[in-house]
Amino acid sequence: MSWENVLLLFTENQPCWNEELISLAGEDPDLLHELRTRELVEQKGNIYYMTEKGKSIFRKIAQEYFYEASPGSVPTDPAREIMRCKLSMLLNRSFVGRWGVKKFYQGQILSFYPGLTQEKICTVNSSGEPEWLYNDLDMIDKIRNSFPPDRVNDLHPSLKEIDQWMQEQEIRKGSLEIDLLFLHYCDFMYYMHKTSPVSDTLKLLHADRFFMKFTREEFYSDPISLFEEIGRFHLFLFYCRHLILPGNFDMDIHQQENLNALMYITETEKEAVKFFDHFHLIGDKLTGPAKPLDIWVFSMESLENHPFKEDSHFDLFEKVGHRVAITYPE
Repeated sequence: MSWENVLLLFTENQPCWNEELISLAGEDPDLLHELRTRELVEQKGNIYYMTEKGKSIFRKIAQEYFYEASPGSVPTDPAREIMRCKLSMLLNRSFVGRWGVKKFYQGQILSFYPGLTQEKICTVNSSGEPEWLYNDLDMIDKIRNSFPPDRVNDLHPSLKEIDQWMQEQEIRKGSLEIDLLFLHYCDFMYYMHKTSPVSDTLKLLHADRFFMKFTREEFYSDPISLFEEIGRFHLFLFYCRHLILPGNFDMDIHQQENLNALMYITETEKEAVKFFDHFHLIGDKLTGPAKPLDIWVFSMESLENHPFKEDSHFDLFEKVGHRVAITYPE
């Protein structure tokens, strides 16, 4: 172990660390104090992040080691980055992922068209269920008809071309921040000859995709906040199916299913059970017109206490998770 190894953990994807996470990474947490003595990291509470001097040394060492990573910057919410980092590391240690490649990306922004206000996305009916309004909008029909999802052999428009077309139609962009994007490329050797189009900046092609967000207490007192968030994820899936990966979003080039799952994360198992009990009875309503889509909830506590490493992410989520909604193959 060396302080150089610990410094190289402070990447753009994982900019914040604490002693617990350094231990989870298999390094000596005492080396954080050496980094601080060398003025390579700063400490706020129990959270460490790189200084400008640290970034300079990071780049030098990374170049020597042929390590293709960029140094992290101070985030706006360090505590949230610590939670994201812990979630990523707990997931990674909890399953092997045989015959595939695991990728974890913290704090991703999902951009999509169309961007809509909550009033145009959904409402809540008298039974407390979401009623999806966006699917009947003229702009949705315009995108649907102009970019059909089955145009497998069509040329993929670039992001610049997509933006230009949307501006001409006066359709604005929307976004949704997620805490962790987990991609699993199963049997990736069979797909290496097929590269992602330039518009697939998240590299979703030929992957099972798990979009993870921490829960908020307001979901129970004000469920429209949850429904709006899920609705924006619906719109992201619509955008991907019609513009980013038409013909290869839900099924890959070998006609194997690619899973899309929205996964809510709690700190305690008690909170995960509360979320499941509150929303699983309307699970089919939550997925609505965005099927195929699965929705899960699981807790950080369940991951920490999981006794051994599973073979696959499917095995893991069946053990630690609660399925709120599922789309069964037809």
